[in-house]
Amino acid sequence: MAATTTKPAIVEFGGQVRSDWLAGVYFLPEALKTAIVAIQELPVTEETLWLRILGRDETQKRAITEILSLPSDDPRCSRVLELLASWRITLEVGSSMGNEERELMAALSQAYLEWREKTRQEARQEGLQQGLQQGAEVEARSLILRLLTRRFGTVPDSARSQINQLPLAQLESLSEALLDFVSLSDLEAWFIEQEQ
Repeated sequence: MAATTTKPAIVEFGGQVRSDWLAGVYFLPEALKTAIVAIQELPVTEETLWLRILGRDETQKRAITEILSLPSDDPRCSRVLELLASWRITLEVGSSMGNEERELMAALSQAYLEWREKTRQEARQEGLQQGLQQGAEVEARSLILRLLTRRFGTVPDSARSQINQLPLAQLESLSEALLDFVSLSDLEAWFIEQEQ
């Protein structure tokens, strides 16, 4: 793969275009079993995006822009943005940068900022969802234990322990079932039924 190449260099190596391949792919003589991929000549398609990001100048900038415009739920997007952020940090740590590296840094900075913000939002959303689910589980357990205590008196520690291990879906199921319980033996029967 070549970020940039010239026609004379391709001709010198004996590169030939094949009609059944993409533009920008030049096959060398058969004995070499090799091809040159001229990244800047690849067509601008989603299939070539992941190669064009390795290009230079406008080819690379356009690929970065395309990546930033991918849907936020595209799993490839988050991984590539993470890699771009890492690349940005690597360039930043390097001692001296030329104009080309500064331009690349600007493009990568935008990618990095968007990736960081997206990652923060996802983390906040995930934390919020986990917190809500945990809060709902705690509330459901507390309500179930209060209802059982009010209805049957003392709830055995073994039953309390089993209730504390139930996920939210089973807690909801138990909260409906306990309305029909006549004694704590119905609770024990419910636990047995759930294991089957």
